[in-house]
Amino acid sequence: MNCSKTLLSVSLSLSLSLSLSLSLSLSLSLSLSLSLSLSLSLSLSLSLSLSLSLSLSLSLSLSNGTAAALDAFDALEAAGDGRQRGAMIDLVVVALSALGLALCVYTLHVARSARRSPGKYRAWCDVSSAVSCSRAFTSPYAVGFGLLEPLLGRDSPLNLSNAYFGLPYYILMLMDGLCGIDAQPGTWANIVHQLALPASLLATGASLYLAWVLAARLHVTCIVCVASYSVNLALAVLAYWTM
Repeated sequence: MNCSKTLLSVSLSLSLSLSLSLSLSLSLSLSLSLSLSLSLSLSLSLSLSLSLSLSLSLSLSLSNGTAAALDAFDALEAAGDGRQRGAMIDLVVVALSALGLALCVYTLHVARSARRSPGKYRAWCDVSSAVSCSRAFTSPYAVGFGLLEPLLGRDSPLNLSNAYFGLPYYILMLMDGLCGIDAQPGTWANIVHQLALPASLLATGASLYLAWVLAARLHVTCIVCVASYSVNLALAVLAYWTM
C-alpha cells in the first residue's frame, strides 16, 4: 500500500514538473516570437520611413531640377525671341530706309524733268490736276520747305530741294538698321542709334508741315509725298519703340 502511494506521488510530481517545463517553454517561445515580430515590424517601419524619405528627397530634387531647367529654357527662349524680334525690326528699318531713298531719288528726277519740260513732262503719279506729283515738286514749297528762301535768299546753298534733306536722313536710318538696335554703348553704331529718334521726329514734323501745305496751300494730292510721309511716320514709331 505504501509503495502504491509512493508511486502515485512520484508520478504526480513528474507530471507537474513536465507541465511546468512545457509552460515555460511555451512562454519562452511566445516571448521569442513576440520579440521577433516586434523586431520585424520595427525593421519594416524603418525601411518604410527610409524609403519614404528617399522618395521625398528624390521628388524634391527632381522638381527643383525641373524648375531650374524650365527657368533656364524660358530665359533662353526669351533671349532668342528678343534677338529674333530685334532682327525683324532691323530688317523693317532697312527696307523703309531704302524705300525712302528711292522716293527721294524719284522726287529729284520728277522735279528736274518737270522744270526742263514744263507742261510736257508727265510722271506716272500725275493722274489729274488734283492728283499730281509734278505740281507738288515744282511748287515754291518743294525747295527749302518754302521757308529758307525768305530767310537766306534764293541763291543760298542751303536752299535746296526738300528731297536733298531727306537723303542724309534715310542714310542715317539705313545705317541704324544695318548696325542693329542692340549696339554696345559708346560705339559709333550706338551713337547712330541714339540719333535715329530725334532725326525721325524731325522728319515727321517736316512731313506734317508739308502735308498741311499740300492740303491748305496747294490743294493737290501727291502720291509720292504721301508715301514719304508714311515712311517717316513708320520710322519714327520704330525708333521710339527701340529706344
